[in-house]
Amino acid sequence: MPIFITFRYSSTLRAAKGNQGMSKRNRASEELSASSLEGSRLKDVYQIEERIAKGGMAWVYRAIHSRLGGQVAVKILFDEHAAEPAISQRFLNEARIQYSIRHPNVLQVIDIIEESGVFGMVMEWMDGEDLKQWLSRRSGPISLISFWKLMYPILEALQYVHERGTIHR
Repeated sequence: MPIFITFRYSSTLRAAKGNQGMSKRNRASEELSASSLEGSRLKDVYQIEERIAKGGMAWVYRAIHSRLGGQVAVKILFDEHAAEPAISQRFLNEARIQYSIRHPNVLQVIDIIEESGVFGMVMEWMDGEDLKQWLSRRSGPISLISFWKLMYPILEALQYVHERGTIHR
């Protein structure tokens, strides 16, 4: 079954500054919206600090693990996808599969979230920038050496997951 895997490379997520002083909201009793979780606490552990990215199916937030004190990335399925049982189940299955993958070039999933209509996965946090930002700092063509340094860790991770029967799409 094809799944999405979040690969680690030297330039990944970079938190944008802002939304720092937002009030904490305890929204356990109300329906949550995937697009506006800043200030919320999920599973009574993950304090959502700021929304940092939008993907094809989910928002990504930077959060603090309130008991351990470290930063985590929380990927939350869009509301319209969370409302579809087949999509939300596939998303959670992908999180479980990624949780089982142990490779230095794959971000580790550390928890899943299923509460108040929100479906998500909690992943280790990695400072850096995404590929689009990395490319925007370059002028002209990328050298073969730079391309290889960028792609080699990703290809290693792809080989690792493919050898274990997982197909990345």
